[in-house]
Amino acid sequence: MLLAQPFIESLRTIHARVGALEEGTVATYIPELAKANPDHLAIVIATLDGEVYAVGDSDVEFTIQSISKPFAYAAALDRFGREETLTRVGVEPTGDAFNAIVLDEENRRPFNPMVNAGAIAVSALYAGETQEARNEAMMATLSGFAGRRLAMDESVFHSENQTGHRNRAIAYLLLNSGMLVGEPAAALDTYFRQCSVLVNTRDLAMMAATLANGGINPLSRERAVKVESVPDVLTVMLTCGMYDYAGQWAFEAGLPAKSGVAGGVLAVVPGQFGIAAYSPRLDRFGNSVRAVAACRELSAMFSFHSFRQRIGGNGLRTREWNGGDVRSRRWRPVPERAALDGDGDRILVVEARGDLTIAIADRILRRVHAALAQGRLVIIDMKSVTGMDAGSARLLTEFGTALAVMDETVMLTEPIEAGVFDLLRGPEGDLPGRFLVEQSLDQALEIAEDRVLRSNLSPGSDAPLPVESATLFSGIAEDDMSALVAAVRPEARTYAIGDGIVRQGEHTDAIFVVAAGMVTVQLPSRIGTPTRVTSLGPSAIFGEMGLIDGAPRSADIVAETEAICWRLPIDRMRAFFEEHPRVMNQILANLVGDLSDRLRQSNRMVMSLR
Repeated sequence: MLLAQPFIESLRTIHARVGALEEGTVATYIPELAKANPDHLAIVIATLDGEVYAVGDSDVEFTIQSISKPFAYAAALDRFGREETLTRVGVEPTGDAFNAIVLDEENRRPFNPMVNAGAIAVSALYAGETQEARNEAMMATLSGFAGRRLAMDESVFHSENQTGHRNRAIAYLLLNSGMLVGEPAAALDTYFRQCSVLVNTRDLAMMAATLANGGINPLSRERAVKVESVPDVLTVMLTCGMYDYAGQWAFEAGLPAKSGVAGGVLAVVPGQFGIAAYSPRLDRFGNSVRAVAACRELSAMFSFHSFRQRIGGNGLRTREWNGGDVRSRRWRPVPERAALDGDGDRILVVEARGDLTIAIADRILRRVHAALAQGRLVIIDMKSVTGMDAGSARLLTEFGTALAVMDETVMLTEPIEAGVFDLLRGPEGDLPGRFLVEQSLDQALEIAEDRVLRSNLSPGSDAPLPVESATLFSGIAEDDMSALVAAVRPEARTYAIGDGIVRQGEHTDAIFVVAAGMVTVQLPSRIGTPTRVTSLGPSAIFGEMGLIDGAPRSADIVAETEAICWRLPIDRMRAFFEEHPRVMNQILANLVGDLSDRLRQSNRMVMSLR
């Protein structure tokens, strides 16, 4: 069954909405571009660990065109550094058209690397002694950002070469001003080939994600650009990447971006995601109508805008365990403990600590999605989450709603920090969809364990257990047990929910065996809720340490449900043991064995939590 995935529902919603837009026309000034299907539409998000979320025609290939410019600029910065590159091309926005035959009059250089004049100057800066070597350096640069070997569309290259007269005029202007390295024909050959490289929307998203990741490609894990070059590239993309729409784009979407006349747009969410969209119809600026709208909506939905206020910045960390290592505080009899030892890894606990950003929320929800697909029970421990941004809240809301559709549930623990869930809660204060909130990880684990046990063990009888069934009396011969019961004369006592059975500090005068229901061992608190130490069910014992040291009660024990307990007076048990030391030794051995089991489980938990 298809389960909930992060982002997908929002991408589908945006795809349907912007797909209804009919404005714009396909570019025709390069004849090959006029052949594009105007109805194609794709939207893709790529994460920094290589995950890709895609809707629409994401595998359709088209030529990269001007979207290649930031990556060529990155190669120039890597090779020559900021200062020398600035002698060839500036970083100022221009109000002129992207293909204007004009230079900065004061410096006699192109205004920026995102207009054709700047891009042609930059295309002459690829490393290589021959034209073939420089063209290969260009292909290697773009392929390094995409994470796979890209190819060139020869027909588009020839179309560009045959019709690129305006670009030739620009190249000769650059030569005249001393801004062009080498001959115009060589620079233009590389530039036209660069614009003719084939990509799909997934490639563009991954190229954007490489910039978002500080220059390391999320797929190959190889560095595509030096980390110190990335801020310069992103800055120029933000101010100059969307032609004459750049200012409005920065105001509305607030992301470094670049468009191309084939219909592609990519945008960078620094430190979090790469975004790309594709649709061939262009607006009057030369940007894809639908792709711009899609990226703009994504930015608004998930608060991607670079200058939107963020949460406090307490870096979030995550860890995870399975239910074989981490257990609830509920005491379990031997058969249940054995079942959880064998099948406890069906329970997955993902712990989050710190401020929850959308990128981390995405990773957590992807892990949850994979676990649900495996049939596992999932708990997200958010006790130590200190805040979440609007984007992560929307992603969680979307995921929770999808869980309801899929009839799945995920448990969340309540954060200690007040108000963390405020962005998630609906008008009635409830969380979206099938997120179930538990007060503590302990309570969530107990619920998950019960679900595992229901699928592994046959339901037991609700009838009260005889006192002989207690683990304390395991291994005692039938005749000895009959004699013990006759001497001690156990008394069955009934308790309503919330009734106190023993109180902290009381004299320990009896051992109790739970015959039916559940009781809770808890430490009282002067303020607030008592702290649960453990819960005990049928056949469990409490007060047994009084048999050894006679110390006062160390905790309160109250009835969690309607309960029946056997009360065994300690003075009668001691009198019996004086005449039956073999029985006493067996009971003490049982106590040691039970304590050893608990200690081993505690050690496993400690090791897993380190």
